[in-house]
Amino acid sequence: MATPLRHSFSGTKALTFVVAVLAVMVKGQSSGPGQIRVNFAKGTEVVEAVLGVLRDSCLYSDDAKFLRNLAFVESRDGEDQDTYRPGYTGGIWQVDRTQFERTKFESPRLSAEYSLLLSKLGIDWFGVTWADLVKPLYSGIAAALHLILEGAPGTVASDVTSQAIFWVSRLRVGRSGQEFLISMQDLQTDCQRSNQLDLIYVVDTDSSMGSPHWTLVKAHIKNQLVKLHGQSGLGPQGDRVALVTYSAAATLDFQLGLTTDLTSYLAQVDQSPRAPGPGTNTAAGLAMVRLQMLADTRPTAHTVVILITDSPADDRLGAITEAVLLRNMGVTIHTIGVGPNAQRAELEQIASTPSCSHVHTVASYMDLDSAQLHLEQFSCQQGTAGLPGPQMLKLGETTHGCSKDFIGQLPTDGLGYAVTIAVTDGSADILASYSTTQPTSTQNDMQHTLVPAQPAVIQSRDPRPLTIAVKTVGGATGLRTCAGNVTVSVDLLNARIQECNGKFMDLLLLWDHALVPGNSALTLMGNLSAQLVGKFALSQDKHRVGVAIFDQSAHNVMWLRDTQSFPKFLTTLNQAQLPGTSLASDLGAALKWSRQIGLSLQHGARTTSGKTVVIFTTGTPTSRTDMLQEASLLRAE
Repeated sequence: MATPLRHSFSGTKALTFVVAVLAVMVKGQSSGPGQIRVNFAKGTEVVEAVLGVLRDSCLYSDDAKFLRNLAFVESRDGEDQDTYRPGYTGGIWQVDRTQFERTKFESPRLSAEYSLLLSKLGIDWFGVTWADLVKPLYSGIAAALHLILEGAPGTVASDVTSQAIFWVSRLRVGRSGQEFLISMQDLQTDCQRSNQLDLIYVVDTDSSMGSPHWTLVKAHIKNQLVKLHGQSGLGPQGDRVALVTYSAAATLDFQLGLTTDLTSYLAQVDQSPRAPGPGTNTAAGLAMVRLQMLADTRPTAHTVVILITDSPADDRLGAITEAVLLRNMGVTIHTIGVGPNAQRAELEQIASTPSCSHVHTVASYMDLDSAQLHLEQFSCQQGTAGLPGPQMLKLGETTHGCSKDFIGQLPTDGLGYAVTIAVTDGSADILASYSTTQPTSTQNDMQHTLVPAQPAVIQSRDPRPLTIAVKTVGGATGLRTCAGNVTVSVDLLNARIQECNGKFMDLLLLWDHALVPGNSALTLMGNLSAQLVGKFALSQDKHRVGVAIFDQSAHNVMWLRDTQSFPKFLTTLNQAQLPGTSLASDLGAALKWSRQIGLSLQHGARTTSGKTVVIFTTGTPTSRTDMLQEASLLRAE
């Protein structure tokens, strides 16, 4: 019997919430994040992968495409023979030494970016040297940081003439803007997609929206329709669009597939009435998409929802729940908040991650088109890997023919899954990624070539969505690499803790004192904690553990940085004291404390470890909404 190759994911910033004993560790060896961290790598696909990482980490949103254009102007995406010349290590973006040094010496202006680099990418920028910029990712980061110091992205316009002026005035003083413009003539920047979109607008039309506002919303939708028509066409073989409006209840204005050309779509939007009402039932609008519209979406298309609202939802928890259900079904959600009453925290809970590219806020309905570039760019990115959007993987076994590629995504419920993939009569390439729904050979967390003699097993307990692509159609040739089938089997992982490959955990225990007051509860939680932690080898160089007691606030018992040994841990538990009597249990406050203090670098958390929070409780938190929000923020970090 063939021995399967195993890969197990946790990621350096993976955070898992557990109430039973459940943990996340790395087992197996992946091939790394692709070519973007490889010295002297080059090419358009490498550049696009770097830009994707910068966007998904929220470090730099290249909406004007200047950073993308800059790579081509400076080095033709690294293909210019002088890119990696002796004595110069500025890389694809040709970042000069003085420009690079600014990104370190002007540190107070970049503190937020340093934090993102460390938390999202595991990069301590103060440990990076100019010589490291021969790695495309590091060159791209340096270029982005330097642009931020120069006022970008806000000061960079989207037209190439303005970009040429910015280039010669801020980056290449003394050069001619004509050089920039000539290079742009050789760079094809049009949107090109190999798959279609099923785009659903969900618009809040409650009593806060007047008739002039509705006119502006319809104008915005029509502008987007014109753009989609110019990119991929509208209709059965192109993009399809639908509209849902809601106030106290939801209304389906027009369904996917009922209109087949631009003229008809524009007429449908013009004829859509505004149905004002006293409520803002965002949950009903999203539920209509899930219950009445997803059945009409195409398996080869990527389903995208764009929510436009100017008010907080009447049932915030219901709206978030519906959004989670949609996202778990493979739907991408953008949110656009209009005006001062739109609640960004709520929009972030509803939208797909990362929030920097999926959550948009505008001052008024007149400014809706300022969010259009974000949506257009996202739409153009859907087909970069030549695959449709991922379908949600379910327990059990499915079989897929080798005639086309397959892409799936594991549920984000944190239960832990094992995916076994096998191929017959040929080979297949497996690409997996947490950071993108379109893994490529240059942007992935694991890459492997599958053959019949060796099935692959991918294990993950990470709450982030893991996208797995199985490619059986070879590159530009379009030839199949296998003649049989690919089987994908999904099973639950056993709830056991594993330690391998030198990857260790930062484990934070939260004891709920308020719901079970008294020393007997303290003893019970101490005993359970000892049973759990006893499974680990504790030290500063291995697993670390921290403990806090919470009621209306969190109270530290043991910092992660104080981890020494298991006997020392037991001594600390025996010396623990309850903070007092309380009748309230604020788990949201405890999770916020965990995010800001308990799991901070200052108190002993490490950038290279997995993160697990174990909650000991027997009751219901006082504020479920705040708890869910804080849990989501923790996972996002």
